[in-house]
Amino acid sequence: MPPEGTRVPSLSLIEHASASEYIPIERPTFPKIKDRLKKVIGDEGDNIVDLLFSRMEQYALDLEQKVAEKTQQSMDEKVRSELLLSQLLPKPVAAALTRGERVDPGTFDSVTIYFSDIVGWISNLPWTSLVYSMVFTRSLTVF
Repeated sequence: MPPEGTRVPSLSLIEHASASEYIPIERPTFPKIKDRLKKVIGDEGDNIVDLLFSRMEQYALDLEQKVAEKTQQSMDEKVRSELLLSQLLPKPVAAALTRGERVDPGTFDSVTIYFSDIVGWISNLPWTSLVYSMVFTRSLTVF
């Protein structure tokens, strides 16, 4: 038991790591933790602490790699989605939608896009014929 008022190095290390949990860059790295613990417990080869830290280091490296891969996949998917959107819609509309802005009705050459919500449409579909559905939908768009 250490004398009263002195700090145990491993406890100090744990407190430092915990206090920095919301600022990742301030957390001690695994090599620093390992060096500090070796000062406390000595350098006796492959003990349980060494094995534990090597596994934790490997887990952290694997996790960082997986996060980087998933981030890259997400960015690639975003680029593909924006490309598809820009191919389907006029450029100004696609750009506004990409920025999350509201798009007001407008006129563009060679483009017709009509979005609507017909109350009760889905519930009535099973009882109507395909031809009736097409004729009714067409009648909504002819002015």
